[in-house]
Amino acid sequence: MEGKEAIINKILEDAKVKADEKVQKAQSIAHSKIQSANDWASNYLDAQREILEKDCADLIERRKTVANLDVRKHMLETKQEVISQVFAKALATLRALKKEDYLNLVLRLISENVDKDDQLVLSKDGVLSVEDFAGADFIKENNVTISETPGDFFGGVMLIGKSCDKDLTFEAVVESKKDLLASEVAKRLF
Repeated sequence: MEGKEAIINKILEDAKVKADEKVQKAQSIAHSKIQSANDWASNYLDAQREILEKDCADLIERRKTVANLDVRKHMLETKQEVISQVFAKALATLRALKKEDYLNLVLRLISENVDKDDQLVLSKDGVLSVEDFAGADFIKENNVTISETPGDFFGGVMLIGKSCDKDLTFEAVVESKKDLLASEVAKRLF
């Protein structure tokens, strides 16, 4: 039986050697695949970092752009507010004119805009009265009547006509000049 056992031991030893070789080969393949996977993961991680860094840089640039636009928008709003305040002050200045200057301005506005048979409506601020227009040439020449009831506005006058009304209130006059003068006001202020 000694021969039989020697053959079995030889077979077992050969099998063990082959098994060890296969295990080593499998470990080598596994190690190679693990290394390959680690290399791929490292390359993928580097590529993702580059993408993330670029995305972060792009996001920061977009945020800066939006912030700059917001700043410009707020600056524009502030400038528009200042310009509106300038025109509001101009309106207040017109309303605060001395009676003589106020009357001269209103007479000029009326003479430039009056039509035959218009009705003149005075402001409820009470600066001017019907008597202030008693000797005005445009009254006689154009058959203008003066309303006894003041209009619902402060400063200036209105001409009520058969075909159209003319708003010569100080507010309307300032508003009509706003578009024309806003850029000039902005140039001088800013």
